[in-house]
Amino acid sequence: MANSEHVKIFKQGAKVWNEWRAANPTVRPDLSDANFESDLHTYKSTYDCPEFTGYDLSRSNLNRIVARNSSFTNCFIAGSDINFSDLCFSSFNNCIFNEASIAVSKIGSASFNKCDFENANLSYCTAEETK
Repeated sequence: MANSEHVKIFKQGAKVWNEWRAANPTVRPDLSDANFESDLHTYKSTYDCPEFTGYDLSRSNLNRIVARNSSFTNCFIAGSDINFSDLCFSSFNNCIFNEASIAVSKIGSASFNKCDFENANLSYCTAEETK
């Protein structure tokens, strides 16, 4: 389960999140089990889509997240655990996944544009688009 303090910091935006990460380099962020659309996105309008730009999510616990219909741009996700997650219909642009573990995750209809997966674990990922 996600650490409520980490969720609160994340929701303040990439600048605040990245400053907190820099000030706390030994803390492993825990956003596990979070739904990026309903738990972490701060809606500005009714039709606002979840967009996350410039977040340092490296070495984070992102296991079992739901990031459906979300857009991630210029995010650093290297060394994170994203196992058993639902990334269907999401868009990742210019994101770094080096050394990340995304095993047993659903990636159906997700797009990964100019992303780096060097030494990432994508074992048993499926293209399944579950509801």
